[in-house]
Parts: sequence; C-alpha cells; structure tokens
Amino acid sequence: MRLAAHEAHRVARALEKTLTDPVGLWLLQPHEGAQSEAGFTTLQRTSRADRSFLAGDAVGSSGNSTLWIVDFKTTEQGARSDEQFRAQELDKYRPQLESYAAQLRLDARTPAQIRLALYYPLSSTLVEWRYDIAGDTTSSPA
Repeated sequence: MRLAAHEAHRVARALEKTLTDPVGLWLLQPHEGAQSEAGFTTLQRTSRADRSFLAGDAVGSSGNSTLWIVDFKTTEQGARSDEQFRAQELDKYRPQLESYAAQLRLDARTPAQIRLALYYPLSSTLVEWRYDIAGDTTSSPA
C-alpha cells in the first residue's frame, strides 16, 4: 500500500508540473492529428507512442509541417548533471523512438519532417531531435 501511495503522489506531482510548464502544455494541447497511446502497425510490428501530433518544426510552434512523436518518462535526474542525464536518456530511448519514426515513414501521409522527443514532467525537461528521411538523426536537446 505504501508503494501505491508513493506512486500516486509522483503521478500527481508529474501532472501538476506538466500543467504549469509551457512545454508540457504545448505537448498536451489540441494539435492537428493528435493521438495519445494510439497504436500503429506495419508488416513487422505494432508500436504505441505516448503522443503524436502535427505542429511546426520548433517546440511551441503551430502548423502542420512536422510530425512530433513524444514519449513521456518519469525517470528523475538524480545526481547526474543535465548533460549526463540527457545523454544517457537519449542513448537509452533513441532506438525506440526512431523505430516509431521509421514505421510511420512508411505511411505516405507522414510529413517529410519528423521530430522525436522525450518529456520528463517531474523536471520539466524536453530532449528532442530531428529524424530525417534518410534515417540520419540530428540531436538538438532543448
């Protein structure tokens, strides 16, 4: 029961921080084509991204030129520096998000521009990068 109470407190804190963070609000606001926990299937696998939507190419922008694929993570930074935290989390989750992008790239309706992001509501941290058509990536943590 203690674990459940602790986790309920963490969830409430994460929600509160998200709803007071401009980036968190932008991620959750209505966007064209927005989906949460929507599955997508290709011949090879079924995947489920936490959130995807169309917006502009920059964080906080409007529009529909870029597909954003975002996973929410509750990992806390702990004693790691900002740089260590971002680098380690990117190493851990980049393959997962890039596999989502590769799958969605097969759909002709997917825009040419795809941005991938990890959002950490407990620290109001967004780590995002561009996934390009050739599968090359450019990291641009925010």
